[in-house]
Formats: sequence, C-alpha cells, structure tokens
Amino acid sequence: MSFFQSPSIRLALVASRWLWLVLVLAGISAILMVSQPFVVQRIIDAALTQQAFTPYVLTYLILAILVPIMQWGVTGLASHSAWSATNALRHATATAIFAQPLDFFRSHGIGELSERIDADSGQLHGIFGEASARLVSTVVLIISVGITTWLIDTVVFVVMMIYLVIGIAIITWSQRDNHHDWEAERIADAALYDTIEESFASVTDMRAVGAESRLHHRLTPRIATLLHAHRTARLRSQIAQLT
Repeated sequence: MSFFQSPSIRLALVASRWLWLVLVLAGISAILMVSQPFVVQRIIDAALTQQAFTPYVLTYLILAILVPIMQWGVTGLASHSAWSATNALRHATATAIFAQPLDFFRSHGIGELSERIDADSGQLHGIFGEASARLVSTVVLIISVGITTWLIDTVVFVVMMIYLVIGIAIITWSQRDNHHDWEAERIADAALYDTIEESFASVTDMRAVGAESRLHHRLTPRIATLLHAHRTARLRSQIAQLT
C-alpha cells in the first residue's frame, strides 16, 4: 500500500484542506527571501554608479515587510492544517477502538489505547503542517541558491553540491532505523501510563495493607525505561541537524 492509498492518510488529507495553500505560500515566501540579497545588490550597484536607487529601496522595504507576514501566515495555517488532520485521525481511531468487543479491551491496556488515539495520530502532525512547509521552503531555497551559484561560480556550485550529497547521505544513514527508536519510546510511554492507571485503581488497597512503596517501585523502572528510550530516539534524530 502506497503512502497516499492509506485510509488514515487520505482522511487526514481531506481534513487538512489548508495544506496545499500552506505549501504554495511556503514556496513563495522562500522565493521572496532569496530575492532580497539581489535587491540589496541592485541598491549597492545603483549607489556606486550614481543611478536612481529609490525603486530598489522601496522594493526591499516591501520584501522586508511581506516576508515576515507570509512566514507568520504560513505558521498559523500550518498549525491549523496539522490540528485539523490529526484531530480527524484521533476521532476516527477512537471511534474504531470504542466499537471493538469487550475481549479487545481485556487484552489491551489503557496506556496502549491512549497511545493509539493520541500519540500515533500526533506523529503525523508535522507532515500535515510545519514540517511539510519547511520541506517545500528548503527545496525552493536549495534550487534557487543552486541556480544562482551556478551562474556566479561553477566551482562553488560543485563544492555546494558535494556538501549537499554528503549531508543527505549522512542523514539517510543516521535515520534509517530511527523509527524503531521512536516506536520503543511509544511502547515505553504506553507501559508507563498502564502502570499509572493500575496504580490509581489499586491505591486504596495498597494503603490498606501499607504497601505504598510498592507503587513507587513499580513506577521507577517504567520511568527509567521511558527516559532511556526518549533520550535515544531524540539524540539520534538530532544527528540530522549536525549536517
């Protein structure tokens, strides 16, 4: 099954009806950002040759005002798009879970089901929001800078392309198994919430027999496991930012 054939993805795409506008605005914003240095160059050239540079200054001022406004709009629309998509997924997942027979709930803990409804849907938050906008913006910036560099100096262009290829290779290598780390983090999180729920359910009996310390001993290893899993997943994810 391809990415766009997944029922959950198709549901999220329908719910995130603002996503395409977000992507278009992100691309336009990136193009305007790239054009700012060229406008500055025009201002400097016009000043050195004693030509009229007022139109270039006005253009730069317009860009200086327009770019932050567009980025602010992209951020707001991306957030709205992402929440619309993930909330639709949460609602559909919760509806499907509540429709299961009672035997299903006997074999699945509350923490696990909570993860399925909230955390698993939340993993797609960035895809339908800021992450997709950032991806489009980055691609547009790379293409624009690449074309500009090629026109100015081919040697610099080649060096930049080599660095880009090496960076992509490092990111691909470092992130190839990162989804397993995040899966382990979600499992540890679900186990912790299962233990918390069970502890609340039995706290009265534990107090009656003076075994409150048992609750602490049950939570401590769960918290330690979650901390280790989260730290491992987060550190491996940060490798991509070092390139």
